[in-house]
Amino acid sequence: MKFLCDTTVLFAASDSAHMHHGRSLALVTGAKPPHAFVAVHSLADRARQPVPFRGMTAPTTVRGLAATSWGPGRLDLFWVDEDRVLWHLAFDHGAWADVESLGGPVASAPAVTSWVPGEMEVFAVHDDGGLWNRYWDRTYWHQWEPLGGELDPGETPAASSWGTDRLDVYARGRDGRTWHRWWDGTRWVPWEQLERAR
Repeated sequence: MKFLCDTTVLFAASDSAHMHHGRSLALVTGAKPPHAFVAVHSLADRARQPVPFRGMTAPTTVRGLAATSWGPGRLDLFWVDEDRVLWHLAFDHGAWADVESLGGPVASAPAVTSWVPGEMEVFAVHDDGGLWNRYWDRTYWHQWEPLGGELDPGETPAASSWGTDRLDVYARGRDGRTWHRWWDGTRWVPWEQLERAR
């Protein structure tokens, strides 16, 4: 996850993790879930700046951290709490914003992606087995939108974008296959089911 030049961030609600990416090293430590701390180490400036992940320090179960970055100095984190509510915390040019609730209940952990600067979309499977999404349009969060599907509520979806106005989302179906749906710039293309490898 790159959100600053030559800087990488890794995050988790776990005891410890690290990764190398290009010229950067990121380290995440936390005493116990649900406590987590983000440490950013940039080889460009030789600085390590531990940033308390203050949105996660409440005594609640944290499930399924997801993140995206839509521009320099910007990082958006999402997670689900023990009441199955989706939460959002933004880091913008050196400071954490206030934590905000995006509602629920959701059954799965979240997935998120950004396709252009200032815009992002977060996904989760609900109890009905359908995929639902909310998106940020640079001004406000739009309400939950159903995308359908017969998905496994216990499995986390995955989302990505490889270009402007292109979003791909994948999820495990109740049939055990991988379900795929994408936004082609004008509409959500109907679900396709990808066969399992033999």
